[in-house]
Amino acid sequence: MADIWPTISFLFPSFVLSYATRWRSVFSSLPIYLYHELNVPPTSEFAFLLLTVSLASASLWYAMSESPPAESHRTVNSSSTTGPDIVNQEKRHAAFKWDRRKPALTKRKRNLLIILFGATVIVALTLGLALGLGIHHATRPTPVLPIVDLSYARYQGSSSNGVDQWLGIRYAAAPTGKLRFAAPAPPPRRDGIQSATEHSKKCLSVRASPSSNPSSPGQSEDCLFLEVYAPSNATTDSNFPVYVYLQGGGFISNAGTYNGATLIKASAMQIVVVNLNYRVGPHGFLASDEIRRGGSLNNGLKDQRQALRWIKDNIRKFGGNPNHVVLGGSSAGAASVTLQLAAFGGKNDGLFHATAAESQSFGALRTVEESQYQYDELVARTKCDSPHTESDDTLACLRNLSSDDLQAENIGTPFPNTKRNPLFAYNPTLDHDFIPDYTLNLFSSGRFLKLPAIYGDTTNEGTVFVPSSLDTAEISNDWLQAQFPALNATQKTWFQEHYPPPANQQASSLKRGKYWSSTADAYGELRYVCPGLFLNNAYTQHGVRANWNYRYGVLEPGNAEDGIGTPHVAELNAIWGAPPGSPPSYKTTNKNMIAVLQQYWVSFIMDFDPNTRRLPGTPKWEEWGAAGFGDSNGELRRRVAFQNQDGKSTQMEEVGREQWERCKVLSAWGVGLEAFSNAHRQSPSSSGAVVNAPTTPRWPAGVAVVHRGALSIRIHVTLSTRAAMAKNNFDDVSSPSREADDPNAAPIGYHDVDVFGREEDHQIQYKTLSWPLVAVLMIAEIVSNGMLSLPSSLAVVGLVPGLVLIIFLGMFALFTSWLLIQFKLRHPEVHNMGDAGYILAGPVGREILSFGTIVFAVFATGGQLLAGQIALGVLSSNKLCLMLYTGIFAIPTLLFAMPRTLDRLSWLSVVSVVCIIVASVVGMVGAGLHPVDGWRDQYSVAAKTNFVTAFISITNPVFAYAGHFMFFILISEMRRPQDAMKAAYTLQISATTFYALFAAITYIYLGPDVASPSFTSLPLKWSKAAYAIAIPNFLMAGSLYSHTAAKLLFVRFFRKSRHLHEHTVIGWGVWIFLIVLMNAAAFVLAIGVPIFNYLIGIAASLFASWYTYGIAGAFWLYDSWMDKGRFEGWKRMWVMCGVSWLTLAAGAFICVAGMYVTVKQIVDAYASGEVSEPFSCG
Repeated sequence: MADIWPTISFLFPSFVLSYATRWRSVFSSLPIYLYHELNVPPTSEFAFLLLTVSLASASLWYAMSESPPAESHRTVNSSSTTGPDIVNQEKRHAAFKWDRRKPALTKRKRNLLIILFGATVIVALTLGLALGLGIHHATRPTPVLPIVDLSYARYQGSSSNGVDQWLGIRYAAAPTGKLRFAAPAPPPRRDGIQSATEHSKKCLSVRASPSSNPSSPGQSEDCLFLEVYAPSNATTDSNFPVYVYLQGGGFISNAGTYNGATLIKASAMQIVVVNLNYRVGPHGFLASDEIRRGGSLNNGLKDQRQALRWIKDNIRKFGGNPNHVVLGGSSAGAASVTLQLAAFGGKNDGLFHATAAESQSFGALRTVEESQYQYDELVARTKCDSPHTESDDTLACLRNLSSDDLQAENIGTPFPNTKRNPLFAYNPTLDHDFIPDYTLNLFSSGRFLKLPAIYGDTTNEGTVFVPSSLDTAEISNDWLQAQFPALNATQKTWFQEHYPPPANQQASSLKRGKYWSSTADAYGELRYVCPGLFLNNAYTQHGVRANWNYRYGVLEPGNAEDGIGTPHVAELNAIWGAPPGSPPSYKTTNKNMIAVLQQYWVSFIMDFDPNTRRLPGTPKWEEWGAAGFGDSNGELRRRVAFQNQDGKSTQMEEVGREQWERCKVLSAWGVGLEAFSNAHRQSPSSSGAVVNAPTTPRWPAGVAVVHRGALSIRIHVTLSTRAAMAKNNFDDVSSPSREADDPNAAPIGYHDVDVFGREEDHQIQYKTLSWPLVAVLMIAEIVSNGMLSLPSSLAVVGLVPGLVLIIFLGMFALFTSWLLIQFKLRHPEVHNMGDAGYILAGPVGREILSFGTIVFAVFATGGQLLAGQIALGVLSSNKLCLMLYTGIFAIPTLLFAMPRTLDRLSWLSVVSVVCIIVASVVGMVGAGLHPVDGWRDQYSVAAKTNFVTAFISITNPVFAYAGHFMFFILISEMRRPQDAMKAAYTLQISATTFYALFAAITYIYLGPDVASPSFTSLPLKWSKAAYAIAIPNFLMAGSLYSHTAAKLLFVRFFRKSRHLHEHTVIGWGVWIFLIVLMNAAAFVLAIGVPIFNYLIGIAASLFASWYTYGIAGAFWLYDSWMDKGRFEGWKRMWVMCGVSWLTLAAGAFICVAGMYVTVKQIVDAYASGEVSEPFSCG
């Protein structure tokens, strides 16, 4: 039934028109009928274009064919020899007969009809695109087929019990040969259909010892594959939320992926699940100076990033929504989640939009220099340092080894100055690029993506890691030091005091050492639990309410007596629905926990909130810090406790006071896995305060070392402030009134955590605009009085060069629109050009681009006031002082700018757009009915001119598209920012087409002397009519400009303040003051500066040239530099890199040339005496 409506909507207007024209245009509606009913793969844009042509051609045909010649009427009416029936019959016949021997229309009327035809096309095209881009691109959604075409290969999956699966999809090239130790490369093209019905092999693991099996069954170096699970009923338009899972394995192995079918079924068949492999051990995390120079660091993390880009590009083909991706992971996968959140200092390129991390930790970060020993040892074991090797290039030697030979030496070794092998020998590297700083420092300072997040742990995280033979305190200390090399004697003593062995010696009776359970508790909190609590605190500190924590305490029968308790990542058994290898209890006594956890997780995946679809009877999972902030009153943060033994059920609980205090101490002094010398140590006092920590000479002066669990960070603080920093991290930072370290840093994300944050409970809600309304606002702002100067530009350069320039600039502006929108989607914290400038160039960039935005907006407001002055002057025959006209026009301009949100202006802008379109049509009709004498010979196809004159005229079309400086502000108030490109398409296509038609028709009929604005060249009555109809557009454009300038300052003043979202006296007082200030400045400039028109040209040259054209190239170059590997990224994407540099060059040329010709105009104006006195009526 739904398929009928597009047909009716397409055919109804044409058939109505066909009836009105006695069915003569029925043929024009036939293509639409066939187009839809024959199921040609349609796009709604093209269908509406056909409809437009149908309506316009039928209108023209009817108008030209239905007027009978005057002679025919006289003949019929003068007949006196026929009876009434014959007369009526002849009249009816005449009414349907076109006498082709004589023209039915005069030449002028025919010209008028041609003009009306063009106007009908452009109006219908504008409205049609505005509607058409929003309609589903396919009336019949395309089902996801077992064979999915990924452009580089086609994969055939399989289906089982309502869930389709594609296993072993290659997302990157095989990392072998020259690509060993290199960043992931795009997958190569493969012909034919690739089978995706079997799991791929895992990535090669680090072997436990030289005596372990070197063959590594089930593993391969060629391992960069992923798996996609989707409901069988999915279509390419389903837009199901996507859950991406990063498996654990301590960065030394791939722990294994999970079948996504149970999660999909728990979601009522409404999500898509993706699992993936990534390189580990030396293949993913080997670091050295040789690797840095000849390869790539942190390749395992880059593999994950590559997979996320693959998902963004391809997941729609599986029914997923690339703009709704939840990134999850466990253990090292959870550590990877935190590293992806803080990648490049928290840079958002829209790859994921929420995170869920199970048993998170901060990966052990070491610098390249601190990791060099691993590379040197591997080179020695593989004999790549032998004098018998062919060259001194040890990296080339390692790459030339066979996979088996390299794997034979892929073993873990102790950290320097330790006695045992660590659990996790390889870890990510502090490369100052992908990982720009230590993780604790990044989260403490807010340099992470502020997205909705879940963190949590099990009750007994450490029990599966600690060996059972820890009989003495000395052996326990040695084992801990093998994991954390910087432990000193004081710290070891503190561990023994706060994690004492059990008094009842039960562990010994189970053949475990006396210190086994206490060491397991210490390791579990240090490595996993305390980092999780710290992360939740960091989110609260930086204004992210949407974060949750859990403790999973569901016991397997017998584990309590055995001492294992609820071990590391035990919650995965419930989340993934008792996968193979899970304990038997998840099919019996613990089976009920599957539904509990899955419904919380599915809720979060689908709605970024774990409560929306939770199982009936389960508690509301309160946000972290929602009930207490660890303040002086003793209230502690709350988490959900999953449990089902001893009469306990899932419920909210407070973090235990003792655990909280231990975590505060560990946060304050921590132990760094990265530090290998005694110089990198800190000692806790009994109160947890930090005492002296000597620095090593290789660290910068004034930099103290603070270790946090599995992480060491370098912080420029004095020793006296460290204890305060630790307290702030865990006690005081969650106060809602506390600002982040950077008061101008906005939370990043879509809808939940962007510049306006969550708005559900706010009195003033900004994010309410749909993309059609944004398109209307863009058109109202851009297609305004600037359009009226275009015919005069054609008069200078000629018809063809002028039209080519208008169309080219429209396409160029569309391209730069795309660049700006992509930058905005990657950086949701950007509200205006000033915010973008801060990303590019820090505080200086922010001030320059903010200043330019305000100046250009104020000058543009003044330009609209002058347009209104001209319009009112024409309507009243200039009977009043021109300053008075400007003042009259300034009052409604100010009032229309008053609403705080753009949605209030958007509906007024609809009237504005209609008015400027109608006014332009009136202008074209007036020109067609009253052309200049000899108009056919007046216009030039191409005119000869000089550079200055030509460029002066060219600035008109150049700046007719100058509205991009508002785009960030407009997109920030959209419900769905990802739809912004639809608005941009609508704007640029309609504006370009309209500009070309208006400029050409007006120039052709009014000739080379057409004035600017062109309405002034029309006969007086037509000029008055056009100006009168256009006035609402001049008003609204001026209001939008002044609103933009005020909004930039208002958001900067009150970002993250209640005055932004509430009806406060301060908020409204400042807003009204800013609106009055901007409009008053525009008014004073417009009436008080005799050369104000030229100053608008200078402002446009200085700022609009960059905002509309040049700076968009800088946005792409910056993001590709940061995300794609700097110069390597530019080399790989050399076409876009070149175009972006050309875009920068174009902006610079327009800026310089525009300034030159405008200044020359000012000099010439003063020389000729054309400049009037300030505040004059003339």
